[in-house]
Amino acid sequence: DSDTLVLRAFRTPDALFGASALAICDGEQIVLSYDNPNNYQTAWSRDNALLVVYIDSLIVTTAGTYKLRVQNDQCFDEYSATYEVKPKPVFSLPSDMVVCKNGQPMQFFPVNPSPGNGSWSGKCINSTGSWDPATSDVPDSGPVNLSYLLIAEGCSTSKSFTIDVGSVPEVTVSISEDTAELNQPVTLSASGGIAFSWSPADGLNTTRGPSVIARIPESRTYKVEVSSA
Repeated sequence: DSDTLVLRAFRTPDALFGASALAICDGEQIVLSYDNPNNYQTAWSRDNALLVVYIDSLIVTTAGTYKLRVQNDQCFDEYSATYEVKPKPVFSLPSDMVVCKNGQPMQFFPVNPSPGNGSWSGKCINSTGSWDPATSDVPDSGPVNLSYLLIAEGCSTSKSFTIDVGSVPEVTVSISEDTAELNQPVTLSASGGIAFSWSPADGLNTTRGPSVIARIPESRTYKVEVSSA
């Protein structure tokens, strides 16, 4: 008598996989890829929880330890690696605003920033946030975008807000009478803007509007402030 015993040998696969990065910032992704020309069975897990099977690549957006089990019939291999997802820095910026071209210099700061290194950029703003609308490079009117960039541990966040620069109105003032008797009505008029504010209030029928009536007991100088918005 004789008998034949057939032994089948299977190659033990190598489970080593590649990664596009070891650490990412929140919102980014790492691609894990396994070169599988022999079509071995694959199973991916994160922190020992099974994620997916029979695929050769995996998109990582969550921190953890990722393991690949590669099986060739009864033979298998496993490889694992840990990846970090770092949070991006956070902050807020002022709301969009309107500023007159002849307005005062301004100092801007990020609101409630997380730790990190930040800097400003935009039309005529320096890196620390100082901005002067009267600077010649700032347009006489129109939008100006200012941005703030905050960097921490290799991750960055950038935000912007808009300043609408208002042009300086060209004001023209006239008076109905160059001279008038005491307490007689004289009409003062101004043009070149939308809103008008007269001062002092003494002797005027109103302090608002393009025209006011003055009745004064003596010589007096009036001033009008005109805005274009």
